[in-house]
Amino acid sequence: MTTRDPGRLGALAIIAAFVVGACSGGGATASPTGASSDAGAEPPADVSGSIVISGSSTVEPITALVAEIFNERVSGDVSIDVTGPGTSDGFERFCAGETDISDASRSIRDSEIEECAGKGITDII
Repeated sequence: MTTRDPGRLGALAIIAAFVVGACSGGGATASPTGASSDAGAEPPADVSGSIVISGSSTVEPITALVAEIFNERVSGDVSIDVTGPGTSDGFERFCAGETDISDASRSIRDSEIEECAGKGITDII
């Protein structure tokens, strides 16, 4: 993830919380800090910005569903563009600075990390 726009980081953290909550099962959801919270808690309001996610075609349906749930539960104006051309294509787009998140069905290769670093993108998790 690059840190080009601080406003995006909040939206990305909220999406991460939804992913963690969806994967944890049960009645509680996990917050970005790892603390458990009531499933009925109110989501933050007035979030805005855009997020571009690209990568694995097998992960795309999950990410698209998370984006849909996010937009249903959070008021504001957030555009989330999700595509699934494939993991390698997603990493290529990420390293070119075209995306904020790269979905992947495998670990990023050393050569892809080097490509990103060569373009100034070093915040890879």
